[in-house]
Formats: sequence, structure tokens, C-alpha cells
Amino acid sequence: IVQQAAHLGIGEIIGIDADSVEEENRHRLIGSSRFDVYLRRKKTKVMKRLVNSINRNVKFTPVPDAVPAQTTIDQIKRADIVIGCVDTLHTRSDIQEISQRYLIPYIDIGLLITLDQDAQFIGGNVLSLIPGRFCMWCIGFLSDRKLAEETGGRPRSYFQGASKQAQVVSFNGLLASAAMNEML
Repeated sequence: IVQQAAHLGIGEIIGIDADSVEEENRHRLIGSSRFDVYLRRKKTKVMKRLVNSINRNVKFTPVPDAVPAQTTIDQIKRADIVIGCVDTLHTRSDIQEISQRYLIPYIDIGLLITLDQDAQFIGGNVLSLIPGRFCMWCIGFLSDRKLAEETGGRPRSYFQGASKQAQVVSFNGLLASAAMNEML
């Protein structure tokens, strides 16, 4: 998303991510290097470097915090549109709630590749959520049951470890392109 928005010349990109670059996510983080892993650089720093290398006229505002920290809410409130590329249903729910509260359109993208003994399943979504219209709860994308399954019945602060299911940059690129078309 950040790469394509920079190429389109979006005036300002607000990049929100509390995570640092790790070897296990380099294959889907455009612009990252082994040196970023070694230095444990924040993903927002890598995003900023990428934007600057593509288009110096695009302002990049890094927010190295997680949703729903107050710093992230304050930055989301400034946005004309929110595009979420997050890993958890709980974070999707939070972003949707913030976007609706401040009447900001929200495009959510997600990809999951699941391998089991018999088959490989690839699923993705691009949801365009306009305040006052349908939401993730309305269409069944979010539910109390799904949120409880995600945390294993524990409170949100005790997420079960991620299963490290495969995600690859080529599929993420397809979803990012579809999301950018929705934004345009």
C-alpha cells in the first residue's frame, strides 16, 4: 500500500505500525533488508525510506505505535481515508470503529494462505467500508465468536502466538492494487 501510494503521489501517507522488521516478515515487507532485521528497525522507518526513494514530494508521517493507542487515533482522525493491512480481527474491529466514529472511509485488506495435509487454501479480501453503510459486523466478517477464537477465550492482551502461516508479497501486491483502485 505504501509503495503504491507513493508512486501515485498521495500528498501525505501516515504509516502506523508498532512492529520492528524481523526475518520472518521480510518476504512481505517491500523495501526491507537484512540490515533492517539486524538493527531491529521499526517498520515505519523502512516505510519512510521507501516513500522517500520513490517520491520526495510525498510526505510520510511515521507512527511507531499500535492501534488503539491515542497517538494512532489522533493520526487516523487526520486522514481522508484509512487503508488497513493488519493481522488480527481485533485490530480490524478497532480501526473500523475509529473510522466510523470520525466518518472516514476504511478499506481493509487481508490475505491468508493456509496449508494442511491435503490442500493449500489461499483467501483474501478487500472490503470498502463507508461510514453509514454496511460494516464488518453486518456482513459477518467480524463476530463475537471469531474474536473469542482469535484470542483463545483470553482477554485481548493475551493473544495466542501467531501460527506463522505463509503470506507472500505477490499475493499481497494483488490485494494492495485492488485496494488502491478502490481508493481512487
